[in-house]
Amino acid sequence: MKRLCFCVILIFFILQLNAQSKNQNINYNYLKSIFPSHLVLSLENKYYLFMPHQSDMSADLVFQQNSTKPFLNTWEMRNDYLVYPSKDSVSTAYLTNKEAAEMAPIINALLYKIKCIGTPLFAKAEFNANAETWLIKRNEGGRTKEELPSLNVAFNMLNNKWKNRNIYLRIADLKKANGHLEFHFNVMALQRHDNTKDFLDIRFHADIDNKIDLVMLFLYEDIKE
Repeated sequence: MKRLCFCVILIFFILQLNAQSKNQNINYNYLKSIFPSHLVLSLENKYYLFMPHQSDMSADLVFQQNSTKPFLNTWEMRNDYLVYPSKDSVSTAYLTNKEAAEMAPIINALLYKIKCIGTPLFAKAEFNANAETWLIKRNEGGRTKEELPSLNVAFNMLNNKWKNRNIYLRIADLKKANGHLEFHFNVMALQRHDNTKDFLDIRFHADIDNKIDLVMLFLYEDIKE
């Protein structure tokens, strides 16, 4: 009986620790430990993370301070451009105001999800899409094509592969084709110790309700200069 009570107390204690860990506020030292290549600045209750751009791709990030939900859910329209706190931007010239408003939070969530790949914050950055997902890997021997159960499966695979890398991103396109919205991300995962790169093109297609229904990921691995 004593052993059973001890086990119950131990399990409860572990669950409490896990809950506290998940809800822990981020701070400067934590961010610097998981983004060691970034310059981290604290300003106006936010943390700004900077690195020099690579081929017009940005690794910059902005997080809310003193919050268990550090991801900002804000953006603004500037002359037909959606502009995010990290200064990532994309033209909405081909969209209606309603379409731009519906796409803005989707792109924001993807920015955090992708730029946090390989770090503990990846698990906190939520993004779900009920989309047909294909992974196409290209290499010197040709290419392979594989249908995946979900986009999250693809992201989890990249999260396991891209530990200790700096993730750069560019929003390459946001347009309409045959009445459907499409947008396109360019991603580079740079190995910190030898500058080996993986390149990833992600192409998103939305249905008539502007929900993502098809994702194509084109992955180029171990590119060396």
